[in-house]
Amino acid sequence: MLDLGRRRLLVVHTPGHSAGHMALHDLDAGLLFCSDAVHWRMCPAADGSSALPPTYEDVDPYLGTIDRIAAPVPAELHSGHWPARIGPEVDAFLTESREFVAAMDDAIEARLVNAATLRELCEHVDSRLGPFGSDPVNLMFAVHGHLRRLLRKGRVWMLDPLERPPRFRRTPS
Repeated sequence: MLDLGRRRLLVVHTPGHSAGHMALHDLDAGLLFCSDAVHWRMCPAADGSSALPPTYEDVDPYLGTIDRIAAPVPAELHSGHWPARIGPEVDAFLTESREFVAAMDDAIEARLVNAATLRELCEHVDSRLGPFGSDPVNLMFAVHGHLRRLLRKGRVWMLDPLERPPRFRRTPS
């Protein structure tokens, strides 16, 4: 807890975008300042159009962060890229952020019916969930994070660990 005299801010660990990311929660006012902790479905340009894809990499900590931010039910959510979300907009923003993670898993697994490289997966995700307003390779952090998670869960496998670039495929059901 940070005591600033007239304000007290709870420091909340919010990994996913980065391992050491923190958010600040003004419990009395119901304000939560999360900076880059949650990335919705994209990062907007100044005009609101898509500039970049979400930039999380560690999927499970990122989902935990979304839950951690939602748990105190903040009255307002202030981030680094979007206008303030107020009241029901907070829950909608966090719900859509969770839904994007599930859609990313689905898009990757759908493409991995046939073997694919990380670049091919990025291009596929961009065409299916974007476009994100940037080179599809900018999806590599999120897509790679999803691949690592799907590998741990046994839902995909790397065909030949020595092949460069490596190719991945969905595990047969």
